Amino acid sequence: MLAPGERINVRSETVKLPEIKEKSVTVGGGNKSYGSILNGLKGIKEEYDASLRERARAYARESGEAETFETDEALTARATGETSASYDPKRAKAAARRDEKVEDAERERAGLSAGYLSALRAVKEREERALSAHAEKMSSHGLSHSSAAALKEEAIRAEGTRDYAAAGSLYGEKLSAVESKIRRAERAYDEAMKEYEISYAIDLEKKIARYKSQRDKLLAAYASSAEKAEADRLEAYLKEDAELNAAYEDVNGDYTGEKKTNYDRRYDYVIAEIADFTDEKKKDFLEENREELRAYLGLYYDKLARTIGG
Repeated sequence: MLAPGERINVRSETVKLPEIKEKSVTVGGGNKSYGSILNGLKGIKEEYDASLRERARAYARESGEAETFETDEALTARATGETSASYDPKRAKAAARRDEKVEDAERERAGLSAGYLSALRAVKEREERALSAHAEKMSSHGLSHSSAAALKEEAIRAEGTRDYAAAGSLYGEKLSAVESKIRRAERAYDEAMKEYEISYAIDLEKKIARYKSQRDKLLAAYASSAEKAEADRLEAYLKEDAELNAAYEDVNGDYTGEKKTNYDRRYDYVIAEIADFTDEKKKDFLEENREELRAYLGLYYDKLARTIGG
C-alpha cells in the first residue's frame, strides 16, 4: 500500500446527499436560490469525482499485464507454412514421377532416332549392293545399256524407295507412341497439380478458420478476465486512495492534495455566493441547508459555521 506523500491522494465521496431545496433569498434586487448555491457545490464536487475516476481508470488500464494474440496475418502465415509443408512433398513426388516418365520416353525416342538412322543406312546399303551386283551381271553379259538392265535397276530403286518409306512409317508410329507417353505424363502431372491446388486451398481455408476460432475464444476469455481484473484494480485504487486520505485526515484534521484543492474551492465558492447576504440570511442559509453543507464541505463545515456565527 502507498503512504501519504508518495502521490497526490484523493478519495471518492460516498456520502448520500440530501435533496437540494429551492428556497430563494432576495439579494441586491434579484433572487438567489439556496438550491442554485448547492448546485454549484455539487458541480465542483462532481469535477473532483470525475477526475478521481479517470485517474483510477488510467491506473487500472496501465497497471495490468497485456496479453498478445496472433493477428489474422500471422495466423494466415502460420497456416500457409504448415499447409505448404504438407503439400510440397506431394507436389515434388508428382513432379518426380512425371520427370521419370518423360526421361524414359526421351531415352526411348533417342533410341528410335538411332534405330531409324540405322535402318535408313541398311536400306541404302542393300540398294547399293543390289545395284552393284546387277551392274556387274549385266556388264558380264554385255547388257549394261539394254532395256532389261534399265528395268531391273528401276525395280531395285523402287524397292529401296519402298524400304525407305516403310522404315520412316515404322519410325513415325513408334515416335508417336513415345510422344504420347510424354503427353500422358505431363497431363497426369497437371491434373495432380490441379487436385493438389484445390485440396490445398480447402485445407488452408479450414486451417485458417480453425486457428482464428481458437484465437478468438482465447481472446474472448482473456477479455472477460481482463475486464474483471481491470475493474478490481480500479476498485482497489479507490479503496486504497480513500484509506490513505482518511488516515491523513484523522491525523491532520485537513485534506491533502487535489482533494484539499477541491474542498478549498467549495468553501471559497460558498463564501463568495453568500457575501451579499445579511447576517440573518447567512444564518438562515446555514440552518436551512445544514445537512447538505455538511455533506459538501466535510471538514470545512465547522469553519463555515464559525465564519457565519451559526
